Amino acid sequence: MNLKIILLLSLSFLLYSCSECDDNIVAGEFNLTDTSRGFIPYSGMETLTFVDNNGIEHKLNSENGKSLEATTMTVRELCDAGFLDKSTMFFNTEREQVAFFDSLGRQIFYADLLTAFEDHEDLDSIAIYDQLYLTGTIDSNSIGEIRIITEERQNQISDEHRNNSQISQTRLIGDTILYDQIFSDVFVNINGAGRGIYYNREKGIVAFKLSEEGFWVLKE
Repeated sequence: MNLKIILLLSLSFLLYSCSECDDNIVAGEFNLTDTSRGFIPYSGMETLTFVDNNGIEHKLNSENGKSLEATTMTVRELCDAGFLDKSTMFFNTEREQVAFFDSLGRQIFYADLLTAFEDHEDLDSIAIYDQLYLTGTIDSNSIGEIRIITEERQNQISDEHRNNSQISQTRLIGDTILYDQIFSDVFVNINGAGRGIYYNREKGIVAFKLSEEGFWVLKE
């Protein structure tokens, strides 16, 4: 090994040693509130029955039940000195999830409740909120998604953030008759393909719109 290579390796080691990152910083803790957790009404142990526009019943079950796990939400990257040498600032948070599958083992919908944020230069001005995310797929077709702010935890998020994060696409339409059934306090999001999801806090997903004529509606 010649002198030039030795010098380069020594310089690299010296630079790496001098740029080692400090420890991560825990900025705080935001566990999911009871209010937010109320937006997932499923236990994960029930069987859900939907009836389609042809009168065929579809029974859905959760393979793994509902889970609640500790996680983190990174709000700042404080240092990046290499692949294994990084430090961040984060909040300790929680995440609740459940998925339902049909009799063939195909996932029909997935519910995810977690804490998110809108960044700001001033850490105290960061807007922190809990959000419910629902997505559905039937016959390999995406039915769409629902995004609802379940609770604002610190500061208010901006209209720009609502638009950029697609939260504004979900609308509250209130008490609604869907396929000859009455549901209260309904949220809806219909995508550009004319498919969509109807949801309320009491029952969760109450209907899927597959097309102008096609639908699945929750059997009471």
